[in-house]
Amino acid sequence: MDDTTTPDGAGPVTVTVTDGVAVIDLDDGKANALGFDVLAGLESALDRAEADDVSAVVIVGREGKFSAGFDLKVMTSGPEGARDMLGRGALLGLRMYMFPKPVVLAVTGHALAMGAILLCCADVRVGADGPFKIGLNEVARIRAAMEVEMRASGFQGTFPEFLTFLRTDPQFYATTPEQLLREAAWITREIDGQMPNFFGRIPRRPYTVRPVPAEIAPNYTGGRYSGGRTDQAGEYWVNTYALNTRPLYVLPSLTAHEAAPGHHTQISLARELENLPAFRGSFYPHAFGEGWGLYSERLGEEMGIYHTPYQRFGRLTYEMWRACRLVVDTGMHSMGWSRQRALDYLAANTALSTHEIRTEVDRYIGWPGQALAYKTGELKIVELRQRAEAALGDRFDIRAFHDVVLGNGGVTLPVLERQVDEYIAAARAR
Repeated sequence: MDDTTTPDGAGPVTVTVTDGVAVIDLDDGKANALGFDVLAGLESALDRAEADDVSAVVIVGREGKFSAGFDLKVMTSGPEGARDMLGRGALLGLRMYMFPKPVVLAVTGHALAMGAILLCCADVRVGADGPFKIGLNEVARIRAAMEVEMRASGFQGTFPEFLTFLRTDPQFYATTPEQLLREAAWITREIDGQMPNFFGRIPRRPYTVRPVPAEIAPNYTGGRYSGGRTDQAGEYWVNTYALNTRPLYVLPSLTAHEAAPGHHTQISLARELENLPAFRGSFYPHAFGEGWGLYSERLGEEMGIYHTPYQRFGRLTYEMWRACRLVVDTGMHSMGWSRQRALDYLAANTALSTHEIRTEVDRYIGWPGQALAYKTGELKIVELRQRAEAALGDRFDIRAFHDVVLGNGGVTLPVLERQVDEYIAAARAR
């Protein structure tokens, strides 16, 4: 069966249902910015797909489509227009995320704009060039810091030789799953001992360390936080599959990101919020959530959890990994990069294992735009902290700042910026 319909009021959007798959085409050949007509068309197309009980939804569009981001005429028309655009986009993104059947973004170019909807990112005026250039600058900065730590370790060879050394020397790898889990658990205890020095509010709910379930471990990331039910402890999952691909020198960074002060702290505090709509307890704009996770890795430096040049290099290689994401994601989805070019770029600039590099690149291919969230959010949080430190001087309180950042659960980055500015103004007035 082939049934093509242009939804009422959809403007540039058409939907075709063939053999149980709904193909939503965003290509009208004209607009290069994402406006209310496109949002309305997507809403109508999803209504149609849901009513027809399709098995999957595929969203397509020509290369470069919507690379200009959201419609600037609306975004600059005043607070109400911008709020309506972002609010409607965010709700559409949540609907796509929670859609009962798979939704695939089978496009290039305009994926960044769709990513902005899905992630509620920082600056909707930024197209592909912005993240790409930021990524290149961050890669250069972090690479210089990595060279310093490489020399501090006493290694005398070249940077590529050092990466090979880190990937292949047995001293950097656990020999049993239990050893890897014990190492991770010890790091969590180190961090927990530092938490009162950096946070005024600490989650009531505890967390534990567990291996990634065996049935998903082969194609899973190095670790993940699982919040679970509110009446149970959170779980920090560590991947014990293929131990020769799980370097110990990145374990402090992984732990800070996934457990405390990262996702466990952030998610658990959000769930403790009261007198708010229920969805706010689990609302997760990725630029905020993953930006906080990456900021937490940096915060680990101040907490003193990196004890050797190898562990400090490990933190930098995790940061480099996220900076490379800005380059690789935009490269593949907007600038014509091949999968192999993305693999080579990560291999040349990070100490990630080849197994991790393959799984990561395939993830970026299947989830356009999401990888931009980490560095986008982290850089905004760092910027806001520097703003608060400069404005408040000796009155700056790191615990109060972190409480403000996490105090309202998941928020978009413009809302976060407003929260921090209000905190600065209130602290100055005291």
